[in-house]
Amino acid sequence: MLLNTMQDFLGALRESLPFFGDDGAFVLMLASDDAVAIDEADVVVTVHATRWLSSDFEFGKPPKSLELWDRRTIYWPPTNDVRELFLYRYEYGPESPSDGSARGVGLVGSTTFSMYGPDAPQVTGTPEDALAAHCVMELAHKKDARAEDGALAVGRRLLGFDPQSRE
Repeated sequence: MLLNTMQDFLGALRESLPFFGDDGAFVLMLASDDAVAIDEADVVVTVHATRWLSSDFEFGKPPKSLELWDRRTIYWPPTNDVRELFLYRYEYGPESPSDGSARGVGLVGSTTFSMYGPDAPQVTGTPEDALAAHCVMELAHKKDARAEDGALAVGRRLLGFDPQSRE
């Protein structure tokens, strides 16, 4: 099934999970018979990000840890519209003592993508820097002149943030 929008994805998730409350919250049933309400979008993003990271063209397996880091609705220059964006941080632990671990930042809500390595936004940095890095990456991929040289300050300016990084 091809899911074109976040609404399509939410609908498909609702059909596959019988525990959505009337208010749109996902209800997780614990062994103690207590119910914990979890925001529906957080669940969708976690599932989507885990699937992305587990794909063969990324890491090929689920991350050791994944956390929703930031969620906001902003004007997004790569798509020229206002949309809700979700940033997540993830980590893959070493498989053996000689392996390094991979930590990175990903985005769901536009082009789903995960960034890691020396040129990626730092997991200890700010959400604004991560959004700016993803913004210029998407623009550059589309060969949009607004990406300019791909500098973080360009993305911060396009998103209306102070052009200076706060890391």
